[in-house]
Amino acid sequence: MVDAPGQRLEEFARLDADAFIAEVRKRRPEAAGALTPATLKALKSGYAEQATPLRRRHAEAAVLERALSDLVNAAYGLTPTEIDLLWATAPPRMPIGRPPGAPPSPYADRRVRTITSPRTAMLCL
Repeated sequence: MVDAPGQRLEEFARLDADAFIAEVRKRRPEAAGALTPATLKALKSGYAEQATPLRRRHAEAAVLERALSDLVNAAYGLTPTEIDLLWATAPPRMPIGRPPGAPPSPYADRRVRTITSPRTAMLCL
């Protein structure tokens, strides 16, 4: 039993099995006592049963998101230089990760204002 799962357990598929068990131990109330060997075995089994398909779906979604991003870039006729510029100035919380070799964002440690109009977006290029 866990009182409040917290962000790490809510995104448990990002953890490996040992980190998952450690987080469960951390989140359990002291009154619940230590985890028994049978409970540990059940947690590991449940983790593997749930996390493996979830990781596979996340990987599939990432591939599809990258393909969609490439299609949008192609639809706009962006050159490789323009795409590099987009990634170099992208906010740190992009829905998809940076492609391999993309330049680092100068905004990694700062908040970025949201571009609210196409005109503003063009002025940023």
